[in-house]
Amino acid sequence: MLHRPRIQAHWPISSKEIQTFCRYLSRIGEEIPYQPLSPVITDPKDQAVIETAVAARANMICTSDAHFHKPPAKEFLEQRRILVVNDLELLALFEKKI
Repeated sequence: MLHRPRIQAHWPISSKEIQTFCRYLSRIGEEIPYQPLSPVITDPKDQAVIETAVAARANMICTSDAHFHKPPAKEFLEQRRILVVNDLELLALFEKKI
């Protein structure tokens, strides 16, 4: 994902930096057990992402998948105060904090 041309156009990140970042994420990540919920997204393959976000009490989901950005998923997530952003929006949020 970080190798995509539109990401590289805004934030040129080397392959080594991406690998370092991915290793870091694998070290700090944790397994989140979740409970199945009634379907809230039109693509059933994405249901586990929503269930995990709810179980983890996530603040945000970063995805370019259109299913997350429109009803019923977006409304469901907004009710739980889980923001849905795409990759460029997430990077812009990081820039604001720097």
